[in-house]
Amino acid sequence: MYIINFSKLRVGDILLTRKHDRECELIRKSTKSDYSHAIIYVGVGRGIESNGLGVQSINTTRTIYKFTDDVQILRYNKSNFDDIIEDVINFARQKTGTEYSTKEARLTRLKEAIESKEKNRQFCTRFVAQSYKNAGIKVVSNPDYCSPKELKESIFFDLIDTDH
Repeated sequence: MYIINFSKLRVGDILLTRKHDRECELIRKSTKSDYSHAIIYVGVGRGIESNGLGVQSINTTRTIYKFTDDVQILRYNKSNFDDIIEDVINFARQKTGTEYSTKEARLTRLKEAIESKEKNRQFCTRFVAQSYKNAGIKVVSNPDYCSPKELKESIFFDLIDTDH
């Protein structure tokens, strides 16, 4: 069992996670990703995510992972971090309560440059990418439809060693 070392995290970090249930395995397979979920860390052990219940604040200090590599931390790596992070986090907080869209999440695997059909709905990676887009940073080619793999491979993020 593994719990994230939160002393290593910074506001705005992205937590890519995976569970070992059927749904998460299908997500990883269909998106060719090592991870199936993304969370924005907003500080003091709190994160904001979009899951089947919608966009919500969560206590990330209570999340236990089966293996140390079930969570990967991404950190924004550009020098304008201090200029953008407030906009990233404010957008994320304003989306709290937004409904989840399984239908929209499924379109991610198409890899087409399409625009969101349900602009008032979220899924985890869209939520993360749009939070950064709101601050003027396009971290993936299509913030409306992206996968955990695309976030992980983005030139805007570095992988962070949290002393696994």
